[in-house]
Amino acid sequence: MKNNFEIEQSHIFRWWNEMSSTEKQHLLGQIASIDFQFVRKLFNSCLRETAYTIQGNLMPPQVITVPERTFEKAEVQRVKQIGGHSLQEGKIAVLTVAGGDGTRLGANGPKGILPIAPISQKSIFQFHAEKIRAIQQRYHTRIPWYIMT
Repeated sequence: MKNNFEIEQSHIFRWWNEMSSTEKQHLLGQIASIDFQFVRKLFNSCLRETAYTIQGNLMPPQVITVPERTFEKAEVQRVKQIGGHSLQEGKIAVLTVAGGDGTRLGANGPKGILPIAPISQKSIFQFHAEKIRAIQQRYHTRIPWYIMT
């Protein structure tokens, strides 16, 4: 079985020289607990399954345009009603898959807390929170928000 460097995971040692002895021991313990043979087996299994499931040419999805015709506008209204009803029944949640720490951007914490609006200095999390809050007020409901970092 390949070691960490051979399986292209050497980046986990990027901050090795800045780590304390305790942190180094903790990291080495975590690495030692990984069953690399099992991980490789899972990876190869998924790779084989994927090779068999993709058949034919992959085509991009149909582009959804701004509704112009009467029947398109009616369809938009119908879908909005379904969405509004689902919101009021508490069947909707928001999942934000955030890209992890912003260390490469010089931040200590998730990228979602970094200011992205040049004037208001709002973060992407704040933009989403404000949209969720507005929808909650509009539909008199609560929307769970899950953030995965």
